[in-house]
Amino acid sequence: MKKITLFGSAFIALALLVSSFALPAQAVAPAWDATGSYVINMEYWGTDYAHDMSLTQDSLGNLTGSGGYPAGGAHTYTWVLTSGSVSGNSIDFLADYTASADAVVPQTTLHLVGTIASDGTISGTWSDNYQGGSRSGAVSTVSGVTVALRTITASAGANGSISPFGLVVVNDGNNQAFTITADSGYHIDDFLVDGSSVGALGTYVFTNVSANHTISVSFELDPVSLESPLVKAECKDGGWMNFTNPSFRNQGQCIAYVNHRDDRGEDDDLEVEGSVSVSVDDDDEEEDDDEDDEEEDSDEHRSFSNRIREILDGDDDEEDDE
Repeated sequence: MKKITLFGSAFIALALLVSSFALPAQAVAPAWDATGSYVINMEYWGTDYAHDMSLTQDSLGNLTGSGGYPAGGAHTYTWVLTSGSVSGNSIDFLADYTASADAVVPQTTLHLVGTIASDGTISGTWSDNYQGGSRSGAVSTVSGVTVALRTITASAGANGSISPFGLVVVNDGNNQAFTITADSGYHIDDFLVDGSSVGALGTYVFTNVSANHTISVSFELDPVSLESPLVKAECKDGGWMNFTNPSFRNQGQCIAYVNHRDDRGEDDDLEVEGSVSVSVDDDDEEEDDDEDDEEEDSDEHRSFSNRIREILDGDDDEEDDE
C-alpha cells in the first residue's frame, strides 16, 4: 500500500511540475523589444549566479535565444529557448539545458517569468526541475536593457493605399516612412496625422518616434476635364453627353456646334447653349453618325449641312439687325 501511495504522489507531483511549465499564450502586442545581449542574476538560496543571455524578438513578440553559466567565460551549463514571448510589459520563456550531462539526463527545463520596467530592465522569477526536483529564485538583469516599442496605426480609404499598412511597430527613437498611392483616376483627398491634416503628400516620415501615432488617408475621383467636341464622330453613341464646355441638350446640337466650327473656323469658346436650336430627323442622325467618307460626301449629308448653315446664318442676321 505504501508503494502505491508513493507512486501516486510522485505522479501528481510530476503532473503539477509539467503544468507549471505551460507557457501562457501571448495576449497583447509587445511594448518592448528584448533583442540583445544581457547578463542576468539567477538567485538561489540567497546567492546570485550570473548567466549570459542572448535574445532575438520578432515583430509579433516571439523570442528565440540561449544562455549559459557562468557569465563572461566558458559555460558549464547552457540552455536554449524552446518557446517564449514578450507581451505588453511581460516576458516569459522556456529553455532546455543542453550541457552539462547532469542537466540533460533527465532533461532540465528552465522557466523564466519577468516584468520589464520603464527603464528597460527585467526582473522576475525563475524555476527549473533539475535532477527531477524543483528549484526557483529571483532573477534580474545586471547589464543590457530592452528597447521601448511604439506603434503607428496606418489606414487608407477606398481607391488607394498606404504602405506599410495596419499596426506598425517602431523601436523608440527610430524613424518610420509611409508611402501613399492613389488608384488610377483618383487623387489624395485628405491626409491626417494624429487627426490633423498635413496636405496631399505622397510620402510621410515620422522621425525620432517617441510616442504612438495614427496616420490615415482618403482619396477622391479626379475632376472631369472640360472639353469640347472637335469632330462629329465625338457626337456618336452618346459621346456628346460627355461635353460640358459647351454643354448640349441633344446630339443634333453637338453636330451643329462641330459644323459651325468647321464652316466658320471659330474656336472652342463658341457659345451654343441657348443660342442655337437644331431639330434633326432620325435619318439625318444616322447619316451624320457614319464616319465613312463616302457617306459624308452624299447629297443627303450636304443637304443636312446646308440646313444647319441656314439656321446659323439666320441667327447672325438677327443679331446684326439688333
